[in-house]
Amino acid sequence: MRILGFCTLLAFSTSVLAENFSIYGQAQAHLSTERAKTRGQVQVREAVGDEGTFIGFKGFKPLNHNLDVTYMNETALHFKKGHNDINTFTHQKQHWVGLRSVYGEWRVGKQYMPNKVLVHEMNQFKDQYGAATALINPDTSVSDSVLYIQSLGNTEVALGVGRDRKGWLSPAKQNHKVLGGLINYKTAQGLVFSAGVEKKPSTYVDSRLSINYQKQSNQLGVLFQQLDTKSEQILGQDSKALLVNASHTQGKTTLKAQIGRKEDKSSASTQLGAIGVDHQVDKKLRLYAEHSVMRDKDGSAQLGVGARLQGAHVQATSVGLVYSF
Repeated sequence: MRILGFCTLLAFSTSVLAENFSIYGQAQAHLSTERAKTRGQVQVREAVGDEGTFIGFKGFKPLNHNLDVTYMNETALHFKKGHNDINTFTHQKQHWVGLRSVYGEWRVGKQYMPNKVLVHEMNQFKDQYGAATALINPDTSVSDSVLYIQSLGNTEVALGVGRDRKGWLSPAKQNHKVLGGLINYKTAQGLVFSAGVEKKPSTYVDSRLSINYQKQSNQLGVLFQQLDTKSEQILGQDSKALLVNASHTQGKTTLKAQIGRKEDKSSASTQLGAIGVDHQVDKKLRLYAEHSVMRDKDGSAQLGVGARLQGAHVQATSVGLVYSF
């Protein structure tokens, strides 16, 4: 199905006007050292990763002066070295088509629910160990979904409904539907106030509030999530998480920091801290370095970006590059 959807969208997109079609993506690579400590036992792992690598295409075709057909296909790429060769794994993150007019945009296909926008705006450590997704979950794209997006002055509204295709194999078929809504309000002072909710019946209710400030070279963001779960398959039962991050840009260099804390009923509190620096070599190439730490007394702390170590105190030091096109 993924290959069929990709080919269908590719055939459709190449038939539209060339000036409205673009291919984009990024190649990400990092070298890191991970260290996990639990009750005096220490594990160390050297890692090479590329979890932020993806490729996609998007565009639109005007049908008349008031209506456009829009489309996007985005596929994550992951390379893993085996004993004798290098294997490539792909995962389609999004593939949808839509209609856009002054009355808003309707999108149909596989796509992220509205709550994804809240994390994306604030995630200064995206595709790194200290990423917001280390505390804030879930963030998944939903198959067979419909999304409506509208801008009304300083306000943006998004509403989505879909079915989680993975759930089709579950005997509890009523759990498949996913509902989501988001509202953003932007001010002239560079503040964005956001509120969103996502619900999967009999599984979870994900509520989020955030404030993000961006002015010239400074950024400050605060995100609160309350996750009420009814399924033992969701990691972190009935959790509350608070994430705070800040960054300052001077020329081509950005200094950034992020702290967070999550409380849930299944384990002790989880704490996240990260500091880093980005250097924009040119418009396409960015170099970065980071140091991230996660603590959880029950020994379940685990940093993101393909980390394999788990413990009461886990830390990672990483250097990498991101090439965007």
